[in-house]
Amino acid sequence: MPSHTFSREFVRYILCILLLGLTTAGSALAASKPAALEHIDAAIWDDPQRALHDAAEVLDRKVPRPDDAALLAAALKMAMAGETLEQTDAAKRGLDLGMSLAQSLHDDAAVCVFRGTEAYVARQTGERQEATVRRYAEAIAFATAAGMDWCVARLQLQQGRMYSFNHRGAEASKAMIEAQRLFEVQNDRAWMASTLSDLCWIYHREEDNPVSLQRAIDNCEAALAMVDPEHQRYLAATVHHNLAGAYLVSHVLQRAREHVERAYEFANAIGDGAGMGYISRLHAGIEIEAKKPERALALLDRSQTAFRRYALQGMLLEVSLLKVQVLTTLRRHVEAQQELDATEPMRRKADSASTDVDYHRSALGLFRALGDHEKALRASMALDAAHQRLARENNRKAANELQERFEVQRKDAENRLLREQQRSADSQRWLLLVSLVLSVTLLGVAAAYLLQQQRLRRHFARLASRDDLTGMPNRRSILETARQVNSDRRRSHEAACIAILDIDHFKVVNDTYGHDIGDAALITFGRVCGDKMRGRDVLGRYGGEEFMLVLPGARVADLPAVFDRLRSGLRAEAVPGMPPDARLTFSMGCTQLQAGEEIEEAIKRADEGLYRAKREGRDRLAIVDVP
Repeated sequence: MPSHTFSREFVRYILCILLLGLTTAGSALAASKPAALEHIDAAIWDDPQRALHDAAEVLDRKVPRPDDAALLAAALKMAMAGETLEQTDAAKRGLDLGMSLAQSLHDDAAVCVFRGTEAYVARQTGERQEATVRRYAEAIAFATAAGMDWCVARLQLQQGRMYSFNHRGAEASKAMIEAQRLFEVQNDRAWMASTLSDLCWIYHREEDNPVSLQRAIDNCEAALAMVDPEHQRYLAATVHHNLAGAYLVSHVLQRAREHVERAYEFANAIGDGAGMGYISRLHAGIEIEAKKPERALALLDRSQTAFRRYALQGMLLEVSLLKVQVLTTLRRHVEAQQELDATEPMRRKADSASTDVDYHRSALGLFRALGDHEKALRASMALDAAHQRLARENNRKAANELQERFEVQRKDAENRLLREQQRSADSQRWLLLVSLVLSVTLLGVAAAYLLQQQRLRRHFARLASRDDLTGMPNRRSILETARQVNSDRRRSHEAACIAILDIDHFKVVNDTYGHDIGDAALITFGRVCGDKMRGRDVLGRYGGEEFMLVLPGARVADLPAVFDRLRSGLRAEAVPGMPPDARLTFSMGCTQLQAGEEIEEAIKRADEGLYRAKREGRDRLAIVDVP
């Protein structure tokens, strides 16, 4: 029998031994949470503001001669407390000071925590959601490979909070449930309570679903039973706050008031001013539900003062708009108008469709109460436009989520491979002690296994860059192309343009002929446009019926000819399944890339051009020039 050939039975036997060794080695080598982090956790669960102050004392060198270990512990404490208190600047300072120190000390546990903070800071400072998802996936892979299940659990919880922040409840609850499972294995009651409290907050948003509301209450009650009120005062305040919110949406106001009062007690005991602002905001909601607008107004004033002090702009805007509604109810129209006017700069800065909906709804209620029909009409029209914008953003978000789910699945597959690689390496070291012959055999099996992994990675890479339906570059791939063209343009100073194309009345195609014909329309559109493009141009599916066209070397003056060529091609091409005289049309918004700008700015301009083309009647081109 040749030395390089193995029978299937022998390979299967070797693999069984290998898996047995992997399981044993993996269990033995799983890393436990360091004692230093246990102490930091305990400090933050009780009083994160105090923990932040203590960390600053060390990092500002007010504590005499701290060594590297003390500096690292202080940086960790600042990063974790800053994230807990939603003080992004503090979290970033701890990250900036601590990450390089943790790497130089080869402290994988600290590196893992900082990677979670890194993702949090990136999200808070405006990073695109899919990029933050990738950060968490990479951090989870790092923690998994190092056998740090306690860190995997934290990262899963942080990722769930990110999904919750972006109103992706199903993915948020899935991540948090996995985090809860891991915390239960470690019997970490404080983190279990925190996770259950977050799940409570997610479930209570489904106000019209009695099952979800009961689930919210059950989770918060379970969390409360795990909290040590003497040594975990901040955590206790948080759980009571969330439980009060669950009882509020369930219309059990007396229980909501009881838990609000308890939340006040704990927050006041540790001087948590920002927390008092959140609790006052929730308390105001209880009084509004109880038809007590005067008491609600006083609570909103208190909440507004706290949010202004701690520069929590998003919450400040929310409270201000709620004040407009309460003042309108109290017929204090002049004050309501003043409050509404004061929110206008914040609304414009926020540039959020959901915020615009709340703003124009408040304005509509006020102008109706004033009997100002002209302003009420304008507010009603603005509210309709905000709803339409929100619907468009939700549709786009849904397309992004589909792409991100695929990315997560791909990362999960890679994570499983990483775990198997780690266990394989540990098991091989163990098996080398058994016999030299068995070691050689295992090396052969490992080589075949690594080859399979390489093939899988290549397969996943191909899947990740192409759209399943059209075979064109997908959203991730076309965005990478756009960024590369923008980067090349900066070096070569060559002109370049970018365009967003949208098939006109695509919903009508789906509704009239069915989704199979709609798919055929997308395939036809991509094929015809691809045939009519210039040699260097790249067209990709951006999401739904939207496509992105990247035009290296093109100027604004070239764009009408490009549009006419694509339009002529589509007019000459029938879509299988549609009537012979039916032809696809599309709207196109485009712009020329400018010196020094990021690609996202150009995409936003092209998007504005697209919506202008649609407003002006569709089947046309709209070019957005930079002033």
